Amino acid sequence: TYRIYDFDRIDENGKKRELHLQDSADVIDFGKEVEIKNTDFDDSNNGKNILRKHIVKKEYYSIDRIKFINSFEDVNNESMTIYSILEGTGKIVWRENEELSIKKGETILIPVGINTKTIGNFEILRTII
Repeated sequence: TYRIYDFDRIDENGKKRELHLQDSADVIDFGKEVEIKNTDFDDSNNGKNILRKHIVKKEYYSIDRIKFINSFEDVNNESMTIYSILEGTGKIVWRENEELSIKKGETILIPVGINTKTIGNFEILRTII
C-alpha cells in the first residue's frame, strides 16, 4: 500500500507520516478510462422505507447506497461490513443492549457475526468485504 495523501496525520514521533508519491505514480494506470456509474435511486422501491442502489459488485467486495427511514436491520454472517454515514444521525444497536451514537461523516466497521439494527433516518454507503 502506498500513501498518496494522509490528511496531515502525525506519527508517534510527532512528524507527518511519509508519503509514497513516486512509488504510487509508478503503479497507477493513468491511461485507464474512468467508469462513471449512476448512483441515483430508482423508483423500484417507491413507497418502502428503504431505498437501495447497487454501485459496485465485484468478486471480493460490493458497495450499496442505502437510504432508510426509522430503522435498518443488517445480518452479517459471512463478512465484515463498513458503513459510511452520508446523511443522518441516530444509533446502531447490536446484541441486545449495546449501542453507539452515529452521525454524518462517520465510518463504522462491523465485524463478522455481528447483526445490527440502525435506528434513525440515514443515507449510508454499505461496503461488504
